[in-house]
Amino acid sequence: MSYCLIPEELLSTPTSSILRLTARDALFQPTIADAKAEIAHYESLIKGLRTKIKAAQLQLDSAAFPILTLPLEITTQLFLWCLPSRSSDNDDDKWNRLLTDRAPLSLSYVCRDWREIALSTPALWSNIEVEMDSIGGADLFEAWMERVKGPLSVKLSGFAEHGWDEHLTDILQVLDDHAGEIQLLELEYINHEALQEFASAVSAWKFQSLQKLTVGLDIEGIPTMHIKAFAKAPLLREVSLTETPFSLFTLPWPQLTKITGSFAKKNCLKILRSAPSLLECAFTAWGKDGGGRKPAVFTHSKLQSLTFLGDSDTTAWGTNFLQLLTLPALESLSILDCKNADFDDDAFYTFLSRSSPPLRKLAIRLADGTGLDKKSLLLMPGLVDLELWQVRKTLVTLVFDGFGSDASLFPKLQHFALLGCRAGRKLEPPVFQLLETVAPGLTARWEVRQSGELAELKTFRITWDCGLGDLGKEAVLLPFKKLAQEGMNIRLEDTERVHVKFEVPRRAAKRPPAKKFPPAKKLPVRPVPKSESESEDSVSDDLDSDGTGES
Repeated sequence: MSYCLIPEELLSTPTSSILRLTARDALFQPTIADAKAEIAHYESLIKGLRTKIKAAQLQLDSAAFPILTLPLEITTQLFLWCLPSRSSDNDDDKWNRLLTDRAPLSLSYVCRDWREIALSTPALWSNIEVEMDSIGGADLFEAWMERVKGPLSVKLSGFAEHGWDEHLTDILQVLDDHAGEIQLLELEYINHEALQEFASAVSAWKFQSLQKLTVGLDIEGIPTMHIKAFAKAPLLREVSLTETPFSLFTLPWPQLTKITGSFAKKNCLKILRSAPSLLECAFTAWGKDGGGRKPAVFTHSKLQSLTFLGDSDTTAWGTNFLQLLTLPALESLSILDCKNADFDDDAFYTFLSRSSPPLRKLAIRLADGTGLDKKSLLLMPGLVDLELWQVRKTLVTLVFDGFGSDASLFPKLQHFALLGCRAGRKLEPPVFQLLETVAPGLTARWEVRQSGELAELKTFRITWDCGLGDLGKEAVLLPFKKLAQEGMNIRLEDTERVHVKFEVPRRAAKRPPAKKFPPAKKLPVRPVPKSESESEDSVSDDLDSDGTGES
């Protein structure tokens, strides 16, 4: 037996009342159903109208903003051009930052389509500078890093000013998750406290993709810690250490191919000995030569490019350092800001004789004027590019006296520059003397360019470190202007103006040949009857009178 529970109020309601409620419900249900159907109908109409509005708006935007109709590939490429240039001379312009008014973040605020494109393009987010004194919370940084789907370049800066707190620990924790994707890592302005925290944080990081490491410290004294996090980076090839103690990092020296930094002279030698694969290095060597036994001459068989930068605050390096080296593969040598007292011509000649390098580029800048012996110049027959800074009178005469006739002196030279000339120095030539000495040799070299014995000199340049006034009408410039007109890429300039420069000739647009038409046939002249002539005159008068023609 089944039971049905009836609400108490229904038990007390008369049967007639229940019947009336049922009838009333049957009366209003169709009305409610019709109203709902009508609402659904109008909602469908509204939806359709909204679709039409959206389509019309898209067409309007396409007409008003054609950029929205570009293919995805082109828009993506334009976005990439909005990023800071990695080739910029200003280091501050090379990095993305967490700023809403700079790309790529600014691109994501324009419209929904641009936001989708920006967020789906990993290359837009592949490099970032983390400024510790201005970066926001770790959440924003983590959101940025999530958009990176490939190689990553990271710069950490501002430690020295900001100090260390938990906020920075959170930032490094985010980086830890992406350490395997970092190809380039740059550390700048890091104080002693921050360096200790950083060393502790990265001790377990796996830099599987790291290829380039740059470190610039802001510390005093020698730090007590030793950072080994980069010792096992299998792809690390380039290292730059500025104001950084040589002993601070354990690096995979045997695999490095390029190193830049400021080191004591003894450490420069240690680096060359420890890095047999090194192809390029630039040293700012400091410190005096130590006493005791002179080290044995060391041969580096792979080094192709060597740059020495002097340091005005300390004792600069000199040719005594080259006396310790044999570099048989050297193709580029730059000797910059060396004191004349530390540069010995005989030592330089001995280095060239011992190494017999295939030098293709040489740049020399001595503090009190650059001068070289001819015997050293003759040991560099393969030079293609030569830069002489603050050149002395004797060297100018030595080079240009036989510049167009002596096949043993720079037979392959194609690019020649005399830079930073100082007209007021005692040992350096005045302006007119320099030009009068250079012009005949330069002209002679240009005239034999087709002979095959000497390479064609493609570019020639002279710069002065001061203003010389207007030399445009001086006769001494005429030979240089003539060479420029004949095609030599030549440029003479001071700090205020350019006196002579090569102008790329403008090519006139080729016009299609004019079509030749056969001569028109002479038609027989038909005499005009008087009646026809009068009728034409009357028509002309009518046009003028009714306003259709002009008098």
